[in-house]
Amino acid sequence: MKNDGGGSSGMSRKVKAEIFGTLLGLTVSLLLVLLMTMIFVKLSVVPKTASVPCAMAALCAGAFAGGYVSARIGKNMGMTLGAVCGFVMFAVLLAVGGIVGSEIGVVSLLRMLLTVVAGAFGGVVGVNKRKKRK
Repeated sequence: MKNDGGGSSGMSRKVKAEIFGTLLGLTVSLLLVLLMTMIFVKLSVVPKTASVPCAMAALCAGAFAGGYVSARIGKNMGMTLGAVCGFVMFAVLLAVGGIVGSEIGVVSLLRMLLTVVAGAFGGVVGVNKRKKRK
């Protein structure tokens, strides 16, 4: 009998989608931050105010990519899967920031909102992407 994705199998697909999406999103964010760091080092004259927006852009791009992958693996509920992926990414980074002693403030709420929205948008795009027909 063919499994239609319901029951416990469907739940495991969603969990797998979130895990892979979150890991990919964090990896994309890390790679973008490393790329921006290399560019900043080469320029040697970078405005001090440029680092925070660039890091936020990298986080949002990673959340978008993670949401996209989550939705492609999950095959439905793209906005929800993407938003959860963005939130988990933010939570992981918030925990790491707490461990190293970063302050958590009102700006963190804005960062969380942007990350969740970027992930949700990636999820919507991912679930609506059509497969190529042969």
